[in-house]
Amino acid sequence: MSDAVTIEISPHEQIRQLACRYAEAVDSRDLDALAECFIEDVQVGRDTFGRDALRDWFDAVLRTFGVSIHFIGNHRITVLDDDRAETERPGKTHGSFEKRDIPHG
Repeated sequence: MSDAVTIEISPHEQIRQLACRYAEAVDSRDLDALAECFIEDVQVGRDTFGRDALRDWFDAVLRTFGVSIHFIGNHRITVLDDDRAETERPGKTHGSFEKRDIPHG
């Protein structure tokens, strides 16, 4: 018998957790975790779609940064319906980067 507990969390908390996962993935350069923060058919640039394309784009862009540290502020979240929400999230990013060409997606 498993001791695991399943807890259902509200849409508001799911969105807060998504922002945290995104920040952690960017700062740790975990490209797989970063791509998982987006829908499967995410549009990358004008004519490219999918998490693999997004992962490749982030790989190129994040190579221009030395270190990044994201701080997540309070969220204001409005759930519009079962599939949509709007959010404002103040935050701050500290980082250093080397001047390189950044790919345009």
